Amino acid sequence: MQLRKSHIIIGVIIIVTLVALGWFFSRPAGKVEFALAPQEATLRLNDTDQTINHKQVLTLAPGTYDLTFFRDGFSSEETTVVVVDGETTRLVMALQPQTEAAQKIIDDNSESVAVVKEYRSLQRTTLFDALPMSGVGYQIDTCPSIKQPNSDKTAICITVESDAGEQAGRLALTRLGYDLDDYEVLVGQDNLMTVYKKDTYKVETYNNDPSDKPKLYITPIGTPFVSPETPYHDQLEQIRSTSLAELEAAGYNPDNYVIFFSDSYLARYNEDIYHGPDHHDYTLEEKYYVE
Repeated sequence: MQLRKSHIIIGVIIIVTLVALGWFFSRPAGKVEFALAPQEATLRLNDTDQTINHKQVLTLAPGTYDLTFFRDGFSSEETTVVVVDGETTRLVMALQPQTEAAQKIIDDNSESVAVVKEYRSLQRTTLFDALPMSGVGYQIDTCPSIKQPNSDKTAICITVESDAGEQAGRLALTRLGYDLDDYEVLVGQDNLMTVYKKDTYKVETYNNDPSDKPKLYITPIGTPFVSPETPYHDQLEQIRSTSLAELEAAGYNPDNYVIFFSDSYLARYNEDIYHGPDHHDYTLEEKYYVE
């Protein structure tokens, strides 16, 4: 009799265990696969921190989760993932290096480099889908690329009324989580947009220029005033040569453009050139020295 009772108890335990296992394995669940750069980081999920690795897969109950990724030497990044029952969601995340050592961690791993490229591509797609947008003193929209003319590439145009509008527009994009260094950004009033700007010069273009070779206008900034009789001098020549070199280093191939050095500054060196019958813009191939 006692033996029979023990058999019954064991049978009940087995049945309960099987039911529990069946419920456990049949409960709704989805998976998240991480494409991560750097290869290892800390993941904060449901107020709990855990180490997460590139290509690691987590199984989670269906729902929406807020995730935070961080690692020493990198910026922390937040995102949201939606887990769907029976599906695997691939999440791409690239933390931004804040030190040279952190940048080297990325550069030394080909998979991390690929993840960074994919992450930036996804960011661009998300931003372009969100445009146009506007605020006080600015309007943000997509426009044709100047860096890669005659292509289907897209840039971001921030049309502003003042410097304050430019700051507000850039800040609005930054607050949405976009790193503007990852984009080609043109800023200006109406359709005259600044392509590139440094302390000593700016490069502008008309973003509706239909020609095969868009025109770029290089204008010196803050050059000291000299009398109109003074010949074109070494400071402007330095700005001209430096601006060309820096433009090319930034990805603008000079062969793709007709480039002008602003004649509004040449007017300071020769009144006859500026006001005379032969007044015109001066290409970089021409000499600026007064005869």
